[in-house]
Amino acid sequence: MSTIEPEKSALKDVVGIGVLSITTERDFDGTIKKIVPTCRGIELKFESQKSSFIATSEDGTITIETQPPEGLSRKKSGHQEISASNRRWLVDIQTPREAITTTIHAVTDFRAEVQFTAGENEKTRRHPFIPFDLNIKHPAVLKPKTDILLALQIFGHMAAAARMVKSLPEPIRNKTFMAAKETDNVPASIKHMQQIGIFRDDLMIPLTYDDATSGGMHLQERKSAIWWLAQNPELVNRFMTAKVVISDLREETAWLKHMADCMHLPQIFLALTYAWPQRLDELDNLHPDLVSAFSRLPNKEAKIRALHEVGLEETDAVIDWFDWARRWKAGVVGNHAQAADAILTFGLVSPEIAPPNFDNCIVCPPRTHLETDSVEALWFKDKKKVVVILGSGDWTERELFVKNIITTANLLPDCHLIIVGPLNGQTPVAINLPSNITTLGFVNSAIVDGLTKSADIAVIKPGNISLGETAGTITLIAPTDNLEHSLEISKMAGNPRSVAIAVEVMEERLTTAVEEWISLGSPKYFSPLLDISSPEEIAAKITDALKIKDTLMPKLAKIPSGGTQLLATIVESLLTNSFSRSEVPRIVQQIKLQVGKKWEQEKI
Repeated sequence: MSTIEPEKSALKDVVGIGVLSITTERDFDGTIKKIVPTCRGIELKFESQKSSFIATSEDGTITIETQPPEGLSRKKSGHQEISASNRRWLVDIQTPREAITTTIHAVTDFRAEVQFTAGENEKTRRHPFIPFDLNIKHPAVLKPKTDILLALQIFGHMAAAARMVKSLPEPIRNKTFMAAKETDNVPASIKHMQQIGIFRDDLMIPLTYDDATSGGMHLQERKSAIWWLAQNPELVNRFMTAKVVISDLREETAWLKHMADCMHLPQIFLALTYAWPQRLDELDNLHPDLVSAFSRLPNKEAKIRALHEVGLEETDAVIDWFDWARRWKAGVVGNHAQAADAILTFGLVSPEIAPPNFDNCIVCPPRTHLETDSVEALWFKDKKKVVVILGSGDWTERELFVKNIITTANLLPDCHLIIVGPLNGQTPVAINLPSNITTLGFVNSAIVDGLTKSADIAVIKPGNISLGETAGTITLIAPTDNLEHSLEISKMAGNPRSVAIAVEVMEERLTTAVEEWISLGSPKYFSPLLDISSPEEIAAKITDALKIKDTLMPKLAKIPSGGTQLLATIVESLLTNSFSRSEVPRIVQQIKLQVGKKWEQEKI
């Protein structure tokens, strides 16, 4: 960084709080010629530390960061790096009482049209969730909001969103955009959206994120917020045209919502989440199998020990899904979630049976199944139909499950098993398939829906995403992640991810079995929880489920359906009606009433 005074300075920019300030001088083409930190008018000296420069005084510090945190590298998220001409640096000024973080362009004029700023002081720290104000300088701030933005993270969530997009009228669908991290499964998801006729060239927007940098408890760090915004320019551009923002409860989306609050933008934020808003594990008279499964889950201390064993801290994962997810993912304070205007959970259990314990949570009926061409040709004639949905997410028991479900087919000669999803998961499995198993790999949502609707029995890995795909079909649910097994996997792979995921999702994934059990009418003689320890146990459970299918199906028929279509109708209404930011709480309660009427059609 040059500290040579130019012969003729064209542009100056000053950022400061209290007695600290930093002046950026540029020549006429926008090139930075000099950056001067000062305290009480006296120039300070920068000390270089890797990709940052720090000036320190008794009154505080001034920092320039020229590179984002490693986790927010665009390349790491599968996207092209930002061009040099559009790259930003971060400027942070801290005093004992207040702080400000903002961006400056590394090359172009400091008067560039887009700038992000976060300010923190005693007043902002009183906010119950995010302790700083967010502001954005952008040419589209005052322009009409006309679009829908879906900010998603993984394949399964994109498949769920595709159902909603398919349900939208075409003019509204063409105003819908998806932001996603470029994981290995995104190309498959794009192919599936092409197959069901909803993909277009401008549908996908790059999304850069990193749980260790900007997720979880890092939500409260203003520098993380500014770097995340700076590394997601396409997302910010689309955010500025969005009237409805739907996310899968990415913590960073709460920053966008906070920005809309600070700037009074007429936008509404909906977060799609899982079963934790309803404490289904605490319901009375649960089946003994379910009670026993919850009692065997590791406690908080065991989870923390496991995290420490792979070099993680307890702040790197949501230790208690039911309580911590409320606080750190949804920002529930008192009786209200701060992270979104409404938290939406698709479930099989009506809010009358298990009401959520905060007022802006909306329990939607199961997702809408897509119409599809007949899948009957995929099934063998004169055999019972069992669809096995493996899904794409991490699950420590996948290898054991795949191995035993394949062997199970030999014990069920009267059944045809169709397996959807990746057989091998993260670890290759030696596969020698029996003649009554068909494997399809990844297929689009319409085919999955067709298979589940035509199947006698569905078998799934634990998780709300998979359960939503099989709503209305008797579903057997494999056990949740095993913490000791996740430790083994993490140590072998040299990656702590398996432990972090297992710690977070065990309660939520087990709750899936509670939902299915309640939807079956809470039978005392049957539990949908599957023992996958041996092929014999799996075969016995499938056999039992087939025997009582006719008894249980009338219960399933009473569950309201069409939750995705209902959400699409709500989104369409929001997009076509005018409202101000101050009206959003009232709108959320109207939506809640609208969804409640859907549940009242049939009570389970």
